[in-house]
Amino acid sequence: MTDTIDTKSILKNSEELNFNPANLKIITISRTTGSGASIVAQRLAEDMGWTVWDRNLLLSLAKDANIQKEIFRVIDEKHLDEASSYAYSLFGDTTLGGMVYTRQLARTIWAICAANKAIIIGRGANFIVPNALHVRIDAPFGVRTENMIKFENMTREEAEKSLKVADRDRRNFLVKAFGKDKVDTFPFDLQLNMNRLTKDDASQLITLAFAQHEAKLKIKYADYLL
Repeated sequence: MTDTIDTKSILKNSEELNFNPANLKIITISRTTGSGASIVAQRLAEDMGWTVWDRNLLLSLAKDANIQKEIFRVIDEKHLDEASSYAYSLFGDTTLGGMVYTRQLARTIWAICAANKAIIIGRGANFIVPNALHVRIDAPFGVRTENMIKFENMTREEAEKSLKVADRDRRNFLVKAFGKDKVDTFPFDLQLNMNRLTKDDASQLITLAFAQHEAKLKIKYADYLL
């Protein structure tokens, strides 16, 4: 996973920003805490040669004034409107369920989309980039608890409490930002239960799903390729 923010890698393709849905190489991953999604995403990135963008990195990008200045410079209002219209059309307005969604974070996600070949974890990215491959990764509560004990060095009581809080906070954020109906009925392209899957199994399944998804996009948006 990327440890430092490389502005050039994010913006290298943004000078010629073109949101061509037929060529979009983006995978969003929605997950529950402790499901192993971050480990799967890292394996997937290694297998595909892509970059992983997690919640902390996205928020760091969105809050960095210097990086935002560069993003605003290359993503002008015309391109922003073109890209954002995909997301805004889903909600009917720009308030996203009554809460003004962080404009900087939205622009950051679209800048990452412009760079392409990105795996975006969390932050409601599945609602913002509708033509990406949308993956949901989950695991039984017991499995998630054991993962937290093993990887986060927690007691069982701490792990169970932490998971319940994380689940509640994540749902509250999504419902407030995007609306309960959309959160409850979002049509993921692929849903994985990590109870019996290894990270390699999951990566292979997502890779196959993306190949099929990409082929369908090229057919659906064939006119863009002319």
